[in-house]
Amino acid sequence: MERLSSKGPQNVPADAVPPTIEAAFSVHAMLGTQQVARLLEMDVKTLRKHIGAGELVGRLKGLGRKRRHRVFTLSDVTRFLNRPDEDASCRSIVTKTARTGNSTSRSTVIAFPDRPNSPVVNVTRRPSRMGKKHAITDDMVSKMVEARRLDVRRSGRDSDGKQLYRPITARTVNKTTLSLLRRVMHRARDNWNATILREPKWKKHWLKETKRPIREITLGEEAILDDAEDADFAALRRFGIITGLRRRNLILTWPQVDFAAAEVRVITKGGVPRVVPLSREAYAILWARRGQHETNVFTFVAQRTRPCPKTGKRFIRGQRYPITYYGMGSNKRKWAKVGVDARIHDMRHTTGSRTLRKTGNLKVTQELLGHSDIAITAKFYANVMIEDVRAAMEMTSAVPIDDQAVKKTIKIPE
Repeated sequence: MERLSSKGPQNVPADAVPPTIEAAFSVHAMLGTQQVARLLEMDVKTLRKHIGAGELVGRLKGLGRKRRHRVFTLSDVTRFLNRPDEDASCRSIVTKTARTGNSTSRSTVIAFPDRPNSPVVNVTRRPSRMGKKHAITDDMVSKMVEARRLDVRRSGRDSDGKQLYRPITARTVNKTTLSLLRRVMHRARDNWNATILREPKWKKHWLKETKRPIREITLGEEAILDDAEDADFAALRRFGIITGLRRRNLILTWPQVDFAAAEVRVITKGGVPRVVPLSREAYAILWARRGQHETNVFTFVAQRTRPCPKTGKRFIRGQRYPITYYGMGSNKRKWAKVGVDARIHDMRHTTGSRTLRKTGNLKVTQELLGHSDIAITAKFYANVMIEDVRAAMEMTSAVPIDDQAVKKTIKIPE
């Protein structure tokens, strides 16, 4: 198809152009697709179909910094309006009637030919509401799981400082692959009207998870860490064991602390706001930090002048700086030097274990740790009740056995 120049023939009669269009082009020499569609009172998608069919020809602009877009002149729009008669009866141009806001504007209009003794019948065929079919099969899910199992994660460094890696656990594979994909498919089915003809059998793809025992920091290990750590980091560790907050929530600022109500306010995992009460010891730890920093609660004193490896900020010896998320990880190296093989998150496990052991109340432990479901608390801290099982066994073994009752229950041959 021969491309028409934007300068085109100028002998088009002026009365063939509506006054609104002529007024718009008197201000701007060229208009974009959106502006032309608005002037023609036509849907943008329909106008683009006319452009694709070659009925409305313009030029491309924006070959430099600006994004490429199509523009049209008055002659281009005039030729489009003065098309041959067989194409002039385009039903895509909206009439002067007000828009109703329903789905009719997205419908396809079918004009049937004239029938004997009957007028022209226009039938509106609306888009099908049947959702699209997916092509996620059990075979694809199996391949996805196998590919995910090949991934590794960092696992510390060796004596020479070389980075070590270990395979990811089955729980990580299930959580990041199967569970995530199942949630997306169910959301597509429930919210996006997608049709799932045959859903994968998730249970047969689920990997068996090995339950890792809960690591609890003992009182003896706490005494060792008190001697190894600085006073500022020791106070932060003690506050974390008392409150059971996660590592990220331990980076407190003063607006989060309410001394009058003896509580702190944090945003926990999942963006859920939570209020944590303060015990007397936790209250005293925060009270002693007043005046050390303008915004942050827990700070440390720089032991030497050095640049921060993460941010590049320069630490000056003797000055106080906020304890950051990564600063807690750097301080944990002292734990390994004194023989305490524990993670920072084990402080939270210590809180849950000690609370459940002292109170025996699973609901209180759930509220302290901020679990959304008590089943999560029972799953991780059920082994804490082993002391109760041992006590019950001792009580059972202390009951005297009635020989006559045993003989009545079990027939002993004479």
